[in-house]
Amino acid sequence: MKRFLLKQQSIVDVERLEIWFEHLLHIDEFSWGMFEFTQEMLRKKISEEEKREIIEESILCGRFWANEMLKQFDLMSYDHADRSSYLASRLGLTITEKSVRPTKFRMVFAQFITERSIELIDEPIAAYTELTKNSLKLPKTEIVRSLLIAHEIFHYLEEQYGKNMYHTTKTIVLWRFFQYEHRSTIRCASEIAAMAFAKELCTANFVPQILDVLLSYPLEVDFSKSIYDRVLKEMNSVNLENY
Repeated sequence: MKRFLLKQQSIVDVERLEIWFEHLLHIDEFSWGMFEFTQEMLRKKISEEEKREIIEESILCGRFWANEMLKQFDLMSYDHADRSSYLASRLGLTITEKSVRPTKFRMVFAQFITERSIELIDEPIAAYTELTKNSLKLPKTEIVRSLLIAHEIFHYLEEQYGKNMYHTTKTIVLWRFFQYEHRSTIRCASEIAAMAFAKELCTANFVPQILDVLLSYPLEVDFSKSIYDRVLKEMNSVNLENY
């Protein structure tokens, strides 16, 4: 996950973050998928009907692969926060931690960097842990870490089994020239599926996209607020369209 940052001007306040979290908890996976589409470069080439299909099928794809992993490796017997680490081990993936100082241009939470390696970035997780250590409302660091790892595991599974996944085979027409069509996959569909996979694998009670707000907040309050505000604005638009 990579996000751009703004210059921080506000003061960190854990109670405010708890309020934001409670507000965001009411947004379902499909609506978060709609939000992901606001950042998709090809969104203007996709009809509303097709967009809904892509979101729904990508969520189902993520859930399907999570349940496949839960059954294949008997993960239901493990604590929710331990499942992704155990699954990574069974798949032969190494998990390392790396210090990457956040800049005003970019923040990274975790990344799948090679065929067999997942990196967790220390600074956002450490800052979140310190800020929320006395909070009874915000997710514990253990489940946050597990969701980040699960998200990157899904990208590994995409490399291995992509030809059997809906979102890696679903394409849209970019342009036509006589009988020739140039088609493309939809990038945000991968993120929607990965988030659904992580939520299902870890049996999380919140949609993992919320981590963009939670993990950026301790280091870049204003950037975190910009995501929060944009999400609520988009959700209002979705609700009005469905009214």
